[in-house]
Amino acid sequence: MGALIGVYLKTNPNISWWIVGGLLGGLILSAVLASYFTHIRPARDASTVGRLLLDHIGTRIVKYCDEKGIAVRLNVLVVYRPLRFLFLMRRFKVRWSLEMHHADGGADFGIRKGVAGRVFATGVNLAIDMENPNNQGVWKFTERDCRRLKFPSHTLIWSFPVCELNKENYITGRVLGTLNLDSLEPNAFNILVADQAVRNEVELMMQELQDVVSKVASF
Repeated sequence: MGALIGVYLKTNPNISWWIVGGLLGGLILSAVLASYFTHIRPARDASTVGRLLLDHIGTRIVKYCDEKGIAVRLNVLVVYRPLRFLFLMRRFKVRWSLEMHHADGGADFGIRKGVAGRVFATGVNLAIDMENPNNQGVWKFTERDCRRLKFPSHTLIWSFPVCELNKENYITGRVLGTLNLDSLEPNAFNILVADQAVRNEVELMMQELQDVVSKVASF
């Protein structure tokens, strides 16, 4: 782009400063984009290393639960403002997942919905036995919602807040999303949560995963 400007200035006796300004604007834009893709984006893509850590710890959780006879799924929901709502409405979308082979992997819903919505509002871990009909008040999704979002029949949902960290790795108090473990297996809550020894083990690994997610999300 710089060479193009030089050629234009040398070969045109009647210089149009509108054209020169346009070329300079293109040069600046090219420099900014080059800097972003070379330096900023790779760093923010917590990406590669972050995802490897998430997959590694997540796989340990999945295998441990398998040993207890319960298949589980993991996902991270992040908050975003979609263009279709003119950036005015905050919603959840799946940013990372493990073992989510159902169509709900692309679910997108309001931040007041589900167990994740309660955890996002309170900032406190919450495990819900979805086989207990009394817990529908926490769930807040109608049957129509579930069909639209293609939700399978959950038996357990265990959600943890993903908190923003500052440069010193201290929690700022802002919740960025949620880390979620769920199961579609009968009696999952009683096996993984009600049993204190198993709960402690799963919770410890989930907190380790929670720490990594917070660091990745805050990078």
